[in-house]
Amino acid sequence: MNTVKRDRNFTLIELLIVIAIIAILASMLLPALSQAREMAYKTQCVNRIKQLNSVVSIYCSDSDGVLPPLVSPPPTQLLLNSYLFPYLGNLQNLSSNLLKFCCPSAYKLNNNSDRHVANADIFPYYSGGAWLNSDSYPGKIDRIKKASRTFSFYCQDPKSGTKYTTYILRTRIGWEYNNVGLVHTNGVNVGFVDGHVETQRPRINEYLDVAHRTTGASSSSASVLWE
Repeated sequence: MNTVKRDRNFTLIELLIVIAIIAILASMLLPALSQAREMAYKTQCVNRIKQLNSVVSIYCSDSDGVLPPLVSPPPTQLLLNSYLFPYLGNLQNLSSNLLKFCCPSAYKLNNNSDRHVANADIFPYYSGGAWLNSDSYPGKIDRIKKASRTFSFYCQDPKSGTKYTTYILRTRIGWEYNNVGLVHTNGVNVGFVDGHVETQRPRINEYLDVAHRTTGASSSSASVLWE
């Protein structure tokens, strides 16, 4: 007796079941993939801050311990300026090469976030042919009292254009100037003068765990950071 073989197609119900299973699997996998991507961004960000710290350390070694100026002579740039160019390789196009040192998570949220925020209380401020930081001049790295708690760089808030800051280092709703952007799963990477990097997770209106200048009713001073 011959056996008759007949092709059998999916029914509509079976097709819908397969689509539903695929949708469920995708909904389970996508958050994991997103989390893995953010973990990669965070690791990349930590490495970039360490690289910046290393560049600053090498500059100090070659400059009798003096930290690199925050601002250089014209054309004016912030910390990644002509003083550090020899230590950064051949950076012919500054704007595009700055992306090599930005926080990738902040940049993903706002492509104007092209660098980490620098600590204006430790890097001397040179502008118009004069040093403007009376508290820190000449800005020698060995004069910083608590190198392990004095920050050098942290992740830029993608909602703010701040490139450098002083003592206003807290998260806050409704006030963008010098905000801390929690761009790494409610965290921010903070580099310190001694070279290490921490991921901190301050809550709203909390300050970062760093040494910073004192404040008063009418004045503030960064001199507390220096010997």
